[in-house]
Amino acid sequence: MFAVIATVTMAVFFVFAPVWAELAMVLCGGYLLFYLGQMHLPWLSGMSGFPDISYGIYLYGWPVESLWIWFHRGSPWIAFAASTIICFGLGWLSWHFIERPALTLKRKATAPLPVA
Repeated sequence: MFAVIATVTMAVFFVFAPVWAELAMVLCGGYLLFYLGQMHLPWLSGMSGFPDISYGIYLYGWPVESLWIWFHRGSPWIAFAASTIICFGLGWLSWHFIERPALTLKRKATAPLPVA
């Protein structure tokens, strides 16, 4: 119910009061972001079989793009496209050779932790 209200509120502000649209996006969009993040969507359950390369993309994004711009002064669109492709590859390598092996070293909880 609140998600519908937030969506309608944002739409109204974007159409009729664009001056206040940024504030509506921060308040209502923030709520919607957390609401959608907590939803259980069955059609996304198939994504669990894919490698999680998001952290690698995040981690290598800035250095790769900075180096690309340093060595290839050109169109920002080409820099974006090239660094995106490179970061996807580095994220995939990072997941398979660093992150997933590190997660296998993680201890499994065998008993509940004591309450302090």
